[in-house]
Amino acid sequence: MTKFLSAAVCVGLLGISSAVRATEYDPTQRLQSIRPAWSFQLDSTHGTFEQTDSSADPRSEKIPSSIGLHLNYQPTFLQALGTFSVGPSFYFYPFSTVNQRVLKTPHTWAAGAEARYQLRLFRKQWLVPTAAYHSQYLAYQLSDGTSGKTMVRGHSLGALFLLNSIDPEISLDFFKSWGALRTYLLAELRMTHGNDRQIVFSQKSYFFGLRIEY
Repeated sequence: MTKFLSAAVCVGLLGISSAVRATEYDPTQRLQSIRPAWSFQLDSTHGTFEQTDSSADPRSEKIPSSIGLHLNYQPTFLQALGTFSVGPSFYFYPFSTVNQRVLKTPHTWAAGAEARYQLRLFRKQWLVPTAAYHSQYLAYQLSDGTSGKTMVRGHSLGALFLLNSIDPEISLDFFKSWGALRTYLLAELRMTHGNDRQIVFSQKSYFFGLRIEY
């Protein structure tokens, strides 16, 4: 009986050792174990602005779009509890109108910062819940000369889908070429507020984008 137990323990230890060695020398496994310190995010939405005149014909309004750029720092020593990140953000609004008045793109922009948390607790976690707080300074100018400035604040809830999980080999090549550790698709609902006499910043907007972590 003693010999049988000893043999079973030896087999178990050999199995664990083999698994550890396989993980150690598997580059795709090692890639997932590295904690990224920086991230870049590109996202976009429609329906950012609403008209302030409730009597206006809603059919006359073309919903504008925005494109956002984000650069976040992610402290690696905190990532055992999930991923915290903070950094600047910038938005611009191409080809947009509000109440049939064109938003002049070079003069319509928003800049600010965001703080984000990702509930990532496991290696190769393909779906990551995320929440963020946003604060932006918005400046705009319309084609009729009307202009304004306002602060826009709010929070968002969404999810990140890990593209590395689809094809680890392509992800490894992407890391070798560009240094990208993880690549995500983003989908989230942002609930923000901010307004002046001319426009109202929509309280709910759906954002979709791409997030790359280095």
